[in-house]
Amino acid sequence: MVAKDLSGALEREQDTVRKYLQCSDAQWQDLLRITARCWERDYEEQRDEQVRTFALACAYAAARERGVALLTELFTGERPEDPDEPRIWLEAMPVPPLKREGNTQIDLALGTITRRKDTDSGIEIEDVRAPWVCMTEMKWIRDISPETRHLCHRNQLLRVIENALCFQKNGRCAERVYVTLVTPAFLLSAPVKSRLYHYKYEEYSSDRRAILWDLMGTCRTEEHRHEPGWYYPSSMPARIETLTLRWVTYDDLFENIPDSAIQGQVQEFWGQAQKALPTF
Repeated sequence: MVAKDLSGALEREQDTVRKYLQCSDAQWQDLLRITARCWERDYEEQRDEQVRTFALACAYAAARERGVALLTELFTGERPEDPDEPRIWLEAMPVPPLKREGNTQIDLALGTITRRKDTDSGIEIEDVRAPWVCMTEMKWIRDISPETRHLCHRNQLLRVIENALCFQKNGRCAERVYVTLVTPAFLLSAPVKSRLYHYKYEEYSSDRRAILWDLMGTCRTEEHRHEPGWYYPSSMPARIETLTLRWVTYDDLFENIPDSAIQGQVQEFWGQAQKALPTF
């Protein structure tokens, strides 16, 4: 009943929630359906980050501008300038840096973002005085993918970093770039590393050259990335200097959800989700 109660509350409050949560009509209806049935055996594969991320995004969107600002602060650790129309972008797709590669679906995005023309979920940077973007990689139990289809050195976390660094419109990129990894707290605090993202996050945080090597490692020179088929900025080393990399937890995000008409249902859902954690 907890999941159905949350789905029903979201449906009742959708006019408020969807004003601050950007997703297509099809995405909204599909996620409501999955949320309502997420504890059923046939839907056990949907119990992970997709439903939790949806519930989380709705909880902050329901608190309107205040909720978007709070989520921004939790994700970035800072208070960048509020967009004119603050929104939480769910499962959004920036233009891929490599033309022959498909769009990367970003779990959640915040910032000075606008929808690409003639798309439901495509995004691009907004033309404002000080553009910024935050893109997230949400992981519940599963690990990041260790590779991508076309370039074997790029893991899933790096692909989000690459999309954030290359996020642009007409050649203008974000002045501040944030990439945030979100996992359960017990994995962040674990005394031993059990996921690839443990290693890559530590490596990228301690030495930014590791990001550059993984991005450029399959090319002889950086100029290769400016040939037809690539959407790379003029200097990736300079772009990396704009990056803030952070790791936060679902636990902190759910425990800090602001007051709203759906706060109680989201808190009950989070309590049920905690019971579904695997035991060790």
